[in-house]
Amino acid sequence: MLSLQEMADLLGVATDTVKKWREHGLLCAHVYNGKNECLYDHPGNEPPAKSQGRKFSKRRRFPKVAPNPTKEVQCET
Repeated sequence: MLSLQEMADLLGVATDTVKKWREHGLLCAHVYNGKNECLYDHPGNEPPAKSQGRKFSKRRRFPKVAPNPTKEVQCET
C-alpha cells in the first residue's frame, strides 16, 4: 500500500492527478480514516500514464471508490 505522495512520486505526476485518477477508476485505493484519505494499491506492470485528450471512461481499470458513508445524513421525523 502506498500513500498519496508515494504514488505520485512512483507515477511521476502531481498528487492532484493521482486523486483525479482514483476518482475515475484508473487507480485502486482504500479509504483509511475519517478524512477520506486513501492508501493506494501498487499499479502493477502497466501503470496509468498521462494521456491528454482521452476520456477517463475509456481508460477505467477499477470500479469507482464508494462514497464515505459517514457523510450521509439521517433524518428521523
